[in-house]
Amino acid sequence: MTTLSPNEVIARRVAKEFSDGMLVNLGIGLPTQVANYLPKNMTVFLSIRKWSHWSWSTSS
Repeated sequence: MTTLSPNEVIARRVAKEFSDGMLVNLGIGLPTQVANYLPKNMTVFLSIRKWSHWSWSTSS
């Protein structure tokens, strides 16, 4: 069994709150970690600044 760091626990929990097509602003750091826990076939737009957005999609 692998022990998750506190940030990984938070990222995993946050990813469960997303719906397909959501635009979310999580600040710096968490967006890239949360993307690792997105469900398959989901697209979420992660905002790190007011003027910069990333589109993150997962596939099966």
